[in-house]
Amino acid sequence: MSGRLVFPDIPHERPAYSPWLDPLCKVANGVVYGLTRALGGWTRFDWHPSLATRLHDERCHARPVLLIAWHRFNFVLAAALLQVPSELRPSLLMHDGLASRALTHESSVWGGFEVFAYRRRAATPPRVQILEYLRSSHRNLLMLPDAGGPYGKVKPGVVEIARATEALVLPLSVRVDRAWRLGSTLSHVLPRPGAQARILVGELLEGTALRVEDCQEALDRLESPAPERAP
Repeated sequence: MSGRLVFPDIPHERPAYSPWLDPLCKVANGVVYGLTRALGGWTRFDWHPSLATRLHDERCHARPVLLIAWHRFNFVLAAALLQVPSELRPSLLMHDGLASRALTHESSVWGGFEVFAYRRRAATPPRVQILEYLRSSHRNLLMLPDAGGPYGKVKPGVVEIARATEALVLPLSVRVDRAWRLGSTLSHVLPRPGAQARILVGELLEGTALRVEDCQEALDRLESPAPERAP
């Protein structure tokens, strides 16, 4: 499956970065693409339950699904999603700013993802741009509800989008037995060679009456240690 980069066709100001950075962005995207492929090559991914089990729910046939996970899992989830059939992969949500463009636009497209990058310098708010994309594309979307911080706390944007589109919300989390932690604030999770990553897939949440607390509780529950069985 070939990926593509989608921008909303709306009036906007050009992002404030120099076009001379384009070659550096290409190199940086190449590094991230190589890292994602390496993670997928040396990591064993186990889905519990399988992503197909959730997405084959009859409610998903006519409604979008917003897959949500903490921002620190974005690299390991990208590598894990490359291992599933292409028809199950969601679009990835990004923006047109320098950080997103320099690291993840092209690297994700090269990996086969569809990327929706909203315009930050536009009169149309980002949430409206995302709503229009979901309505016109009929695709599922991976969202990081704590992007930009505070990390580990769900922001209201995902709930507002779920309600407006009557989407279903699917919480995801990751447990890795051996991993590096990249960054002092966000602490991205990168599996070490030979690591096993368990992708925990929660229950589908109805978006029509969803609350921030519901998403927070669902993600926190996935991260809670499994209760020990009585002997």
